[in-house]
Amino acid sequence: MKIKNVCLVAMLLLFQGFATIIYAQNKVAQAGMTFLKIGGGARAAAMGESFVSMPGDINSIFYNPAGLAHIEGRELMFSYTDWIADITHNAIAGAWNFQNIGTFAFSFIFMDYGEPIRVTQRADNEVGYIGGNRYGGPTFSPAEFAGGIAYSRKFTNKFSMGGHIKYVYQSLGHSNIIKDGVEKVKKNEISGIALDFGTLYYTGIRDLRLGFSITNFSRDYQYEKESFQLPLTMRIGLAMTVWRLEDQNLSLSVDALHPRDYAEQINFGGEYWYKNFLALRAGYKFNYDEQGLTLGVGFNYQISKNLGRLVFDYAYTSFGELLGSVNSFNIGFEF
Repeated sequence: MKIKNVCLVAMLLLFQGFATIIYAQNKVAQAGMTFLKIGGGARAAAMGESFVSMPGDINSIFYNPAGLAHIEGRELMFSYTDWIADITHNAIAGAWNFQNIGTFAFSFIFMDYGEPIRVTQRADNEVGYIGGNRYGGPTFSPAEFAGGIAYSRKFTNKFSMGGHIKYVYQSLGHSNIIKDGVEKVKKNEISGIALDFGTLYYTGIRDLRLGFSITNFSRDYQYEKESFQLPLTMRIGLAMTVWRLEDQNLSLSVDALHPRDYAEQINFGGEYWYKNFLALRAGYKFNYDEQGLTLGVGFNYQISKNLGRLVFDYAYTSFGELLGSVNSFNIGFEF
């Protein structure tokens, strides 16, 4: 009876997410450091980022740290995403399961904005400013990164819990301020701590899982007068293997998201495995400005019993006619 009640509550919450999408208004511009909303790992991206209930993978550190408890042995992953406007998103993560003690993991993500950005600055000349390609002027390069450590553990054979503490940093260059006739340089940078927390529950109905997570919980930050918060996101989702043969299986997952800075969203995903070697993935994201269809493929190659497996994943995400598409790649090792 308790299992049925848990599943019923989860389904009601997911249906509520659908209903809210229809009527909710966008809550734009209510969060900063939005690079934290970009997940790491091509496997999750290919499944439409419906990953809160997908355990046993290093990608879990970015969506639900409770899933790390189901990793067997050790994993290491390097991820590269060719983001929009020539921006790249890069991630490194690793995890090590210590049997009865639990799983320890780390993550590091950083953004690369390419060439320095040239800015204009007020000046006493014929045009009143310096800057741009004609008049020279200062440049700046934005910098953003987040690094953290995580811990996850199985408390029973059905329930696991995990946490992820991160140090986040953002720099928007510097400003030349003239006050009382004296020019000063002000660094526009902020840093602090953010927390992720999650749970994962096996319902006992086949391998149906119920996942819940909160990511990017933090204090308020401030550059000047207006304060802002990080892109806090609550996720709840279900996932299950819906079809299985001796050497093939198909899993489906669905997540309902409640972001701080946008209306509620729904992510769907599916993953087909053949002989634990080839994976085909697809997903769809509902109620996003541009994102929608996602596709991907993965390969697992057994190097040897001692050296473990080599993992390669690719993901394609459509951003519509205006922004085109985003491609993600990652290579990993399981040993």
